[in-house]
Amino acid sequence: MNTGQDFSGLYFGLVLATLCLTGFLARQSWRQKEVPGVKYYFWLALAICSAALGEALSMTGATPGQALFWFNTRFVPFAVIPPLWLLFVLEYSGRGNWLSKKLGAGLFAVPVITAVMVLTSGRHGFWVKNEVEFIREGSF
Repeated sequence: MNTGQDFSGLYFGLVLATLCLTGFLARQSWRQKEVPGVKYYFWLALAICSAALGEALSMTGATPGQALFWFNTRFVPFAVIPPLWLLFVLEYSGRGNWLSKKLGAGLFAVPVITAVMVLTSGRHGFWVKNEVEFIREGSF
């Protein structure tokens, strides 16, 4: 009995639910411009939504190359989620003045470097030595 296949449909369903829910939350937060921290929450929800989209597209990629492309693009939103979360929490709790604009922008230095390293890893090999290989098994 292959239990991995039994859970792949459940996992894909949860990814789709995450995609829909975070997309809905991003849309709703866009309409609530007067709430403290909502601009950071919008970007946070959008980042999670795009990560879920990348995961869904990597699972349904027609070729291993497409699956690898979408798999790697997930790292871009994953990289910006922590600083967005911190900015959201500070702004929502009324402590947004703790960070200057320069320091707030500096929070994204490491995520941007990480994203560039992941997306260009095939050229320099700093991120991973061997690329991930995808094999279609069942529906995914």
